[in-house]
Amino acid sequence: RMLKKLKRLELVLNPLLSAVESDAFTESPTLQSINISSNQALTRLQSNLFSQLTNLNTLNLSWNGLTAVSLVLPDSVEQVDLSGNPWLCDCQLRELQRFASLSNLTLTCDAPAELRGEDILGLDLTSCGSDGKDGGGPFPLGQEFVMVVVLSVLLPALVCVSGLLVFHFRSRLRNLLKLMSLKKPDNKEAQYSPEYQRSFIQQEDYFISLARQNQPSRHIPVTEL
Repeated sequence: RMLKKLKRLELVLNPLLSAVESDAFTESPTLQSINISSNQALTRLQSNLFSQLTNLNTLNLSWNGLTAVSLVLPDSVEQVDLSGNPWLCDCQLRELQRFASLSNLTLTCDAPAELRGEDILGLDLTSCGSDGKDGGGPFPLGQEFVMVVVLSVLLPALVCVSGLLVFHFRSRLRNLLKLMSLKKPDNKEAQYSPEYQRSFIQQEDYFISLARQNQPSRHIPVTEL
């Protein structure tokens, strides 16, 4: 019964407070000021936790362990403090960014490391999908961007390796090109050129002389003389 007339509530420096149930304030509709701060174990809050508190004027949720929130607040709220929380700045940040803009809050990112200290309102979320999934930008890299980075590294590496192989085997490649240039010509006019005929005659004479050398000598009997 006393909770129904409660106007001010403070839950501060409670190391065991990790969550607040969605119906925690249903019996305290007269609450005007709520201070739930400096509770490092408190990492999440239900979006409709304060929605029915039509008399609520001041809400302090600073220095908890919140990484993201999506709050529905009554129109009576005039002052909200969300500072000091370790906000995770990814594509799920859209709701918090909208809330910070409407409430004129200055919030900074805590993670990822490359965005630590950045103003949440200054982040560009246009590259994020409508469902809040990552689409690139300053947030976790998408597959397309990773592919571009990999290709930009691999292609120069392949060119360098190819150049080194050509340089290392340059003498073999030169000999191979010479052998290819010395193969028998396919052009009939080239086959009957004087140079080709002379080469053919020399080869024919060589094989004839080689055959004569290998032919066994024949002894002619005296009776045949």
